[in-house]
Parts: sequence; C-alpha cells; structure tokens
Amino acid sequence: DFVPALVYNLTIKMKYGALFMKVENTSNMIKESLLGLMREKELHSITVGELLKRAGVSRGTFYAHFGSLAEVRDALAADMFEAADAYMADIAPTDLIKAPYPFLLSAAEKLGGGRLTADGMGKYIGVYELAEQLKPWFTKYLLDDKSFTESFDDEAKAEIYARYVSGGVIHTFNMWIKQDFSCDAENLAHSLSELLLRSFAR
Repeated sequence: DFVPALVYNLTIKMKYGALFMKVENTSNMIKESLLGLMREKELHSITVGELLKRAGVSRGTFYAHFGSLAEVRDALAADMFEAADAYMADIAPTDLIKAPYPFLLSAAEKLGGGRLTADGMGKYIGVYELAEQLKPWFTKYLLDDKSFTESFDDEAKAEIYARYVSGGVIHTFNMWIKQDFSCDAENLAHSLSELLLRSFAR
C-alpha cells in the first residue's frame, strides 16, 4: 500500500506543481505586459483589449487571474514591495543611518528608471498612491530594529522620528519622479544622504 500511495502523492504534486507554475507564468506575463503598456501611455488610457493582445491571452484567462487593470497594477506594486523587502533584509537601520548613500542611490535607480525587471515601476504605478504605501513600509522598517528604537528616550520619540524621516525622503522622491525638480539619481541620493546624516547626528 505504501508504494502506490507514494506514487499517487508524487503524481498529484507534479500535476498541480506544473499547474501552479503555468498560472504563475501567465500572471507574470499579464503584469509585464501592463507595465510595458504603461511605459507608452497612462493607465486610464489602456483598455483590457490592448492588454489581452499584448499578453497574448484570452479575456477568460485574464479574468481568471485579475478582476481589473487596477488589480494588475496593484500586483505590480506588491511585487515591488516584495523585492524591497528582500533587498532590505540584510540592511539594518543602524547601518543605513551610518551610510545612507548606497541605499538612497539604489532606491532612486529602482523607482525612477532603474534596473529591476519592472524598471522604473514607481513612475508608472501612480506615484502618490505608491507613496502612501512606501511611507508606512519604511517607518516599520526603521521601528522594527530594536537598536534604532533604543537610541531614543522613549518609543513615541522613535516613532515620530521614523515617520519624519520616512515622510521627508518619500516626498522628495515623489517630487523627483514627477519631475517637479531636475537632477540625476546620484545628486538626489547625495543630497538626501547629507541631510539624513545631519538629522541622524541630532
């Protein structure tokens, strides 16, 4: 009985494992196709039909994965946060405080037209909506580090400071991505780095 059961379980795993991979691949194809279209025009100008043609999928397949174009965009944003979590996993806030430039430069490249597969994602997903998610994400990143919070007299001060830093940095990135002011990624990262180092030296 053991061998047939083992063979059956392996067959089921292989069958559904392959199915899961196919679903994942289709989902990624749809997301990448929407990102490609968003490089050409605003999201509100894109139709489901255009996306179907670009992705090479049927309408039924699209709606089996997503309920709307907005859901695809939200999935792209979720991918970005997942990539950010992975990138920041080995960077402690205390290390960031000591040397913020490399982090800020990498963030500028990724948000403003950088090197991820979904390059320049921040420019296309809706920068103001994205910022509302980035601020609490970065605040949580700082506050989750015990050594950071312990450097303040109490937790309230640590949270206020983390929110102040997060809000200032993200707002500046917003204005830069929206081309409210002009400079390259290196100058943006260098200027913000200097300001943060002065602030952290408090």
